Amino acid sequence: MPRKKKIQPSAPLLRWIPAKGLKRTYQLHAANETLGCIRWPKLFGSLAEAEYRGCRWTFKRGGFLRPHVTVREESSEVDLGILELSWGGSGLLKIRDGARFRWERLGFWSRRFFFTDEDGVELVAFEPTFGLLRRTGAVESHGEIGKMPEFGLLVTLGWYVIMLIADDEAASAAVIATMSSSNGMEALYDCGADRRVWAGVHGLYSFVFRLFPAFRDAASPGDLRSWAAQ
Repeated sequence: MPRKKKIQPSAPLLRWIPAKGLKRTYQLHAANETLGCIRWPKLFGSLAEAEYRGCRWTFKRGGFLRPHVTVREESSEVDLGILELSWGGSGLLKIRDGARFRWERLGFWSRRFFFTDEDGVELVAFEPTFGLLRRTGAVESHGEIGKMPEFGLLVTLGWYVIMLIADDEAASAAVIATMSSSNGMEALYDCGADRRVWAGVHGLYSFVFRLFPAFRDAASPGDLRSWAAQ
């Protein structure tokens, strides 16, 4: 369904910024007020804990051929909702009470993401900035979404998904850098591969990481070098 023209922001711009002194933790700021946060309790893994104005949830990525993110209330073993993601990066958030929200990306290479209602009206938009050592993001809310109970969930879940995308892109870049190192290239040349084969491997892993984020956790640079040397 075509996305309708977005309406003008109806609330002050919010910002996601890294929390000082805390690893893998981001805070949502409005002027000088902290509205919420999201943190990954472990250095590796997709499980995250989110909070917005006293409401708390956990997010976790799952699936391989059908990637998704589960949403649970803190300390609950029952899904409150599930965000089903497509290969192209779009998705559908289904809340247990029946509410539905669409997750979209402006384009494959775009840095603008947003949630819409089922009619395609933009509700919450994100524009992240990925620096070398710092990730931040601006958040716009539209219409009456800021007053709806789902707002806190949307604004934290959206940032969670964006951080997964950023992690996957960084992992893909690391694999490519490793494979393009002298050892990786020598392994390819030793097994008779020419530059066209290398380019194919380069593109394949970048493509696979985008389509199957979970594959990142199953493959390592050593695995790739071993494969190339076979």
